[in-house]
Amino acid sequence: MTISNSNITIVKGNIFFSELQTITVTVNCVGVMGKGIALVAKELVPDAYKYYQKLCEENGMNLGKPVLYNKNSNQLKTANGESKTLLLFPTKEHWKMRANYGGIKRGLEWLIENYKKCDIKSLAIPALGCGNGGLEWKDVGPMLYQRLFQLDIPVELYIPEKNILEKHLTEEYL
Repeated sequence: MTISNSNITIVKGNIFFSELQTITVTVNCVGVMGKGIALVAKELVPDAYKYYQKLCEENGMNLGKPVLYNKNSNQLKTANGESKTLLLFPTKEHWKMRANYGGIKRGLEWLIENYKKCDIKSLAIPALGCGNGGLEWKDVGPMLYQRLFQLDIPVELYIPEKNILEKHLTEEYL
């Protein structure tokens, strides 16, 4: 299922199948990739996991400041053979905690200010904090859409697999 409006396409499915250049991976700030999108990223791109762990050990992973991992990866390529990049997006301080709405908001503001400097040409992003983070799509969805709409690049917004009503996907709602 997809719904498209301007630069944003709402998608239900596996974010790692996206053909867009940059895939957003939700992470915590303590170096654990134990569930969800983070776990898949850890298994697909072990070097990204090592990089992320080192960042956390050096206190370099903080709410409100995503980090781009753009090392060449044989595991993540587009259909035309180009390497994808990962945007490590912290949504919570510790893996045991709920996602931090304010931290996600600051991270999105950072993204708006820095996506061109980081050479992000297209972005696949999940419903930040709505999976293992415990936040509700009805709260996070509008915030994501309002901020991602400001980017002048293609964006795929991957909605949560569960607990979402179709009425929360309409353009009127967004």
